[in-house]
Amino acid sequence: MNRLRASLVACGASCLVLACSEQPVAGNSSETENTASAREISVDSLYYGWLPYPFHATVATLRLDSSTLDFSKVDSAGSELTVESLEGRQLPFERIFWDRAASRGRLRVRLQGSLLQHGARFRLRWGSTVRGVPDSASVWDSISSFQRMLMTSVLVDDFEHGSLKSLLPDTATWKAVAGAGATASPLKLADAGRGRDGIALMLTYTAEAVSGKYAGINVKLSPRPISLRALDSIELMVRGTGRLSVTLDRPEGNTAPKTWARMNIDTTWKRIRVRPQDFDPADGVGGNIGWTRMRDSITHLTFLMEGGKELWIDDVRLHGIVLDDLR
Repeated sequence: MNRLRASLVACGASCLVLACSEQPVAGNSSETENTASAREISVDSLYYGWLPYPFHATVATLRLDSSTLDFSKVDSAGSELTVESLEGRQLPFERIFWDRAASRGRLRVRLQGSLLQHGARFRLRWGSTVRGVPDSASVWDSISSFQRMLMTSVLVDDFEHGSLKSLLPDTATWKAVAGAGATASPLKLADAGRGRDGIALMLTYTAEAVSGKYAGINVKLSPRPISLRALDSIELMVRGTGRLSVTLDRPEGNTAPKTWARMNIDTTWKRIRVRPQDFDPADGVGGNIGWTRMRDSITHLTFLMEGGKELWIDDVRLHGIVLDDLR
């Protein structure tokens, strides 16, 4: 088993391969075969055997784009969508986001019972007068918060494996970065200290507290620009001195379009969580184009420092993302 497949099995990512072309389907007596359409989905294309211990239900992530669905045939809010068994029984689902103009959408669907068997199929249906109602509570019923975290987040790194290679599918390496007028020493793995057990990643640097002078740490999330629209938040433990910018960017030659959230940190370990709504509005400073323009073309996660001398990070996790998003 290659590293990507092993990571998918261990961490709860899922992917969607639509098993057949779009098909008209008949609904109730007031509907014709031309008013409702559907796509069948094979559960064999979903990595649902994620956890190393058995449990009797799982949640699949359906990542939809123009290659899998004609968005022009679905309403602007995605409210016409229904997820159902081939027998017409509605399945619990939740809508993560829906953007008809960009032909992007995401659903999470509860699969259990016969749908967890080899060869099982279910259906994504639209245009029907019988519509499913998103129901997050039913999607996650009886699934523990720990299991839910495994299925809806990616651990980028906890630094306990003794390497600068991340835990991401392509084992991308953490790197020190420095802009003009700043310096960065080689990264080190060291005892976290300051009341925290385990190992953390540490950078020493010089970067005056002057706009445009930054040093920091980054890791490549994907070798190609990816969409992180489903991102709920970036979470990590951090300590240091100076002003931290939690950044999603795409280095291109001498430029790096980005979106970032900036905050002061101190020498005490703190858990921080940055959500898309926390990113600064687009203002052009440092290449900041804002979340809306950046969210569909990201390659790197970067932690930049302005002022201070040290940056320590640990337990970096992306919530709302599955490993397939980083492929």
